[in-house]
Amino acid sequence: MDIQQQERQIMILRIIIDKKQKLPNGTTEALQKEAARRLLTRWPELAIDVIRGQRNDVEVKRTTAEERDAILEVVQEVWEDPDSWMPAT
Repeated sequence: MDIQQQERQIMILRIIIDKKQKLPNGTTEALQKEAARRLLTRWPELAIDVIRGQRNDVEVKRTTAEERDAILEVVQEVWEDPDSWMPAT
């Protein structure tokens, strides 16, 4: 399998958090870790990136529509349960 074939198999999840949003230090790292904990057992080929940017957004690439919906559902569950992963202020 060549590099291009391998790259096509890697699914991508990018969570973008508006940099104007005030969050505790370590939030992006903690969110990435929790998302990985919940998602990688089901999708080990998923690359997860959490960054600060100009807006809040979630991008899911190189997946089927069903995979995308399932991944977004897990991301929403993680985001709605900050007590389990967000650093204390």
